[in-house]
Amino acid sequence: MMKKSVIAAALLSGVMFGGAVGAYAASNLEEIRAYLNRGISFEIKGNAWIPTDSSGTPAPPITYDGTTYLPLRVIANALDVPVDYDASTNKVLLGQMLDGVGHDSPLVPVTYSEVQLKAINHTFSYPPVLPERIVQGDVFQEASCTEDTCTLRYKHLGIGESQRDYSDPEQIEKEVTLSNGVKASWLKQGSLYFKVGDVYVNLGTRDYSLSDAQIEKIGATMVQSPVEKGTNSAAASLD
Repeated sequence: MMKKSVIAAALLSGVMFGGAVGAYAASNLEEIRAYLNRGISFEIKGNAWIPTDSSGTPAPPITYDGTTYLPLRVIANALDVPVDYDASTNKVLLGQMLDGVGHDSPLVPVTYSEVQLKAINHTFSYPPVLPERIVQGDVFQEASCTEDTCTLRYKHLGIGESQRDYSDPEQIEKEVTLSNGVKASWLKQGSLYFKVGDVYVNLGTRDYSLSDAQIEKIGATMVQSPVEKGTNSAAASLD
């Protein structure tokens, strides 16, 4: 089982937030000599667990002065706890995001205007699949496409879509059935993979703010856009 000292060290001291150092570091950070410890293995609730970052890259722990440290975001993701950082106060927030979004945030209907739908559809080369409900407090940011994959970015929600099946059986962690009857797979990197119509959807949280239950509920509301496909431009924003 994961030792309490590992969890405590990660929550209290293993904070690794990009861009949060700056001038603050000069007076508050102390240089130490530590070691990446690849010899430690982990279990969570009796199941083997490999620490990874948001992209699925292994994140080995650090050992310093007899204590093991992991990045706070890695631990928060494993324990399904949202985490954020307020740079204005140098404060770590556990259990909710800076804008108040958290695992207890309800889902609310998404209203897309005709202009917004056309903007998305002119970015996609096929009718995209959109959520009818998202977590209260989340906002749409942009849509973009590469050669054969497209992305819908919200502040907290991320949606990848393609008409090609990129699933890998070795990356499946567990199979689930959404409330609308759709069969879906949780992937090891923490995203939910399923098919709507002829579109394969990869649904996840961009910043660990959303729980697995919220993501599954959002996934059950995904429907194909009613607007005709567009011209596949570089990107579109709904701001």
